[in-house]
Amino acid sequence: MANSSTAQYITAGKGALATSGRNTLATRPIDNLDVTAGKRFNFTERTRLEFQAQFLNVLNHPQFTPGLLNQVDSIGFTGAAATNYLKPSNAIFNRPDQAFPSNSRTLQMALKFIF
Repeated sequence: MANSSTAQYITAGKGALATSGRNTLATRPIDNLDVTAGKRFNFTERTRLEFQAQFLNVLNHPQFTPGLLNQVDSIGFTGAAATNYLKPSNAIFNRPDQAFPSNSRTLQMALKFIF
C-alpha cells in the first residue's frame, strides 16, 4: 500500500507479486573520455621498448554507475548500498550519488620490452 497517491514505486508486501520490471530505475548518463598516449623506442630490428600512459575519465566527471567498474564480483554479491538504493522506503532510494562511488579519474602507465 502506498502512503502517497503520487508514489511511483512501493514496497510489495510479503507474498505479493511485484509488478515492476527490470532496469526501471534510470541512472544518470555516463560522460566518459579515456585517452591513451604511447611511445615506441626501437633498439634493433628485434628489440624495442613501448611506453603507454592511459588516462581514464580524463575530465573527471562523476559517474555514479551501479556496481564497480574496476572490480568483478560473483553473481550473488550484493552490497548494502545497492540494496538500500533499491528499497523505496529507504532515504537513498534512486539516489546513485549516495549509494555508489563516483569513479574518479585514474592514470595508469605501462612499460613493455619486446625481444
